[in-house]
Amino acid sequence: VAALNVGMTSEVRAAVCYPRQLQVESYRLVLAYAQAAERHGASIRQGQVVGFSHSGSRVSGVILADGQKVPADAVLLTTGPWTTEAGSWLGCRLPVVPERGQILRLDVADINKGYAPFYGETYVLPKVDGSVLAGTTREHGVYENRVTEDGRASIVRRVSAMMPGLSGAHLVHAVSGLRPMSEDHLPMLGRLPGWDNA
Repeated sequence: VAALNVGMTSEVRAAVCYPRQLQVESYRLVLAYAQAAERHGASIRQGQVVGFSHSGSRVSGVILADGQKVPADAVLLTTGPWTTEAGSWLGCRLPVVPERGQILRLDVADINKGYAPFYGETYVLPKVDGSVLAGTTREHGVYENRVTEDGRASIVRRVSAMMPGLSGAHLVHAVSGLRPMSEDHLPMLGRLPGWDNA
């Protein structure tokens, strides 16, 4: 570990190195997907979905909070931690709960950008823009998407113990997100029971 000059604490006795592990900047990736879809004829609309219209075993549209109905040939539920509610609109039990994860973006002057150390739930991810992401928390069943002082302190404590050189890093900002967690922690894929196009 010391030979890699990653900055890990000297208490680390062994590590596993994955030299070809890659990562993406999720916001930029989603934006690129959206732009590519639009270039190929898709239109992207924003609004709060409150239900579905249907005829027999086919979903015919999406109902928005303002009363608009958007026709649909097929519906894909990608509603994250709110999937249980979306499934209930179609009479399906889809047990998904949120898990809040908090992440810190740090400005670090001196770090080996070639490696992203992980230890349990603690990680340090150098990004191509020069910043470093440090995380994370796993707060099961929390729907409130906000950063907390306890979450920040927990990440700083664990990251500093893993990489002592980061204890004085400048905090750029902190973010949180809600991970959708199924009962078995696996994705739910396939057609919904009783529906032809959902």
